Amino acid sequence: MFSKFNHVETIDLLYLFLLGIFVSAIILVTKKYHVRFTAKGHEGLSVQSSHKLATPRIGGIVILIVFGFGVLMTDEYELYSYVIVMGVSALPVFIGGLGEDIGLNVRPLFRLILSFVSAVAAGLLFKIWIVHTGIYAFDFFLTVPVLAALFTIFISGALCHSINLIDGLHGLALGVSAIILLGLAFISANVGDALMVKICLGGAACISGVLIFNFPFGKLFLGDAGAYTIGHVITWIGIILLSRNPSVAPFSILLVFFWPVFEMTFSILRRLLRGKSVSMPDRLHFHQIVMRGMEILWLGRHRRNIANPLASLVVIYLSSIPVFLVESTIDANWAAFCFFIFFFVFFFLLYEFFKWFFINASR
Repeated sequence: MFSKFNHVETIDLLYLFLLGIFVSAIILVTKKYHVRFTAKGHEGLSVQSSHKLATPRIGGIVILIVFGFGVLMTDEYELYSYVIVMGVSALPVFIGGLGEDIGLNVRPLFRLILSFVSAVAAGLLFKIWIVHTGIYAFDFFLTVPVLAALFTIFISGALCHSINLIDGLHGLALGVSAIILLGLAFISANVGDALMVKICLGGAACISGVLIFNFPFGKLFLGDAGAYTIGHVITWIGIILLSRNPSVAPFSILLVFFWPVFEMTFSILRRLLRGKSVSMPDRLHFHQIVMRGMEILWLGRHRRNIANPLASLVVIYLSSIPVFLVESTIDANWAAFCFFIFFFVFFFLLYEFFKWFFINASR
């Protein structure tokens, strides 16, 4: 697998990784001067919070700085233009997320709307819309430009929001995003798209510097700005990859994004069935069930500092399983579709088993 990445400049990726570490370290060293702003309103009081200390939530700013440095490093016009458009189109959702991170209480619905605004901006600037899914009856409607644009905006906004949804444990959103980028890089390498390989691996390098401080001790949080920005960028990497390489199976791309799609879809269904608003937070996400199960069965309720990163490792491992099957589905859309449905049912049943087992074990 990794032999396909030989043409990527390793030294450039190392620079991006080291810069991420450097900027993250500066934020932590200067924490006492800005934490009252950068952690404002987020000191373990959230329904979903598993962290009790005031912690900077501006990992997204680190990624933006490294992202910008990566743009300056490249002298390839096509690579430069793609990355610039991704950054510019991500600004609406980045700003909305940053407002939440610094305590301006930007509502989830408004952040979701901004993710759609970023999707519109990306579609118009790239002049790319999703026009085929491999399901012919559905693709007939995508021949209508307006419907193709609306479908693309919906997919982009939903996937963007889904990365924020899984940002609940140390390293989880960053780890899953890195796996997604590696999966997309693998697809790109298999179809000979060297440009997209560079973009994918460059993106993975950008977030890795923050991951060092986010996992396992949670010294720096990704924040909504970071989660939404990563979600927007990796979604459009997938859309562009599909547009540039029509031979790639659309559901193979979706299989790479399986975990955030599963978590988002299951969360919506779970809340609707319980009569709750889909935007209302809860503590019933897959990763939260796994973490509480570790506390109940093994670590105890006062060892969350250990349960948190361990649960992340478990979920990141589970999220990587569908991605490993991409090699056999790159040009096999129905196989990818069947794998997607299988994993959705499998992880739903696994979730229900975990929940039942842990509830009974705690009695």
